[in-house]
Amino acid sequence: MTDDGFQRALAELLTVPGTRRMLDDAADGFAARFALTADELGLLLGTNRSRLDLTARSIVGKRLDFVRRALPATMSALPARSHQGLFADFIGRCPPVEPAEHGARPIGEARRFADYLRDCGPAGVPLAADLAEYEVLRAEAQFGQPTSSDRLLGGHVRLGHFTFDVITLYDGWRRAGRVQAEPTPRPTWLAVVRASESSALACFRLGERAYAVLDRLGRGEFAPDSEVERAVLRLAQQEGWLTDAGC
Repeated sequence: MTDDGFQRALAELLTVPGTRRMLDDAADGFAARFALTADELGLLLGTNRSRLDLTARSIVGKRLDFVRRALPATMSALPARSHQGLFADFIGRCPPVEPAEHGARPIGEARRFADYLRDCGPAGVPLAADLAEYEVLRAEAQFGQPTSSDRLLGGHVRLGHFTFDVITLYDGWRRAGRVQAEPTPRPTWLAVVRASESSALACFRLGERAYAVLDRLGRGEFAPDSEVERAVLRLAQQEGWLTDAGC
């Protein structure tokens, strides 16, 4: 059996709209797409469709619950009347067919929703898109996994740049339970850092140039060639933001 192809086919049957119709109407093409054996195709064709639909609905419910729990400030920034339509479009456009990069499923789902708001969301949601990205960065910093050897910033550090002052907006939401309506755009660059001795997070405001230097560090593409860049590198070293490769 081609376990990888079978698992991918089953995952798409449960999460990607239209895949079940393809299985029924073009079984040979479906089998070729996933490199299925005849036995594997027979198993999928013989699956109880009512049970498959029930499982698919359960997965959708879990995905939306993950998003709501991981992105509470974002949810409060989106008009309640828009939630149903946004979620339906998100589910259709962004199936969870790839594993979550950072391991935890709620973070992976929140990352998909943040990317959806940024790339596919309707007009009028840039504030929610900024907040979603910020909440995801906080979660990724808090639960960050070890990074590859060529990445100089540690897994406990995440960088972000935003149209709005997300730090102030997020802090206001934590105090009042709601996000300020129609805030004035204020370009913001920041680093979200988890303290090494605890799970506490700190947010550091950055200038645009310092952000660019740290971003290059994060991509392993950095060799300081000016005093400003060397100063940013020293700051990152002093604050413990680097991996051993960056020290």
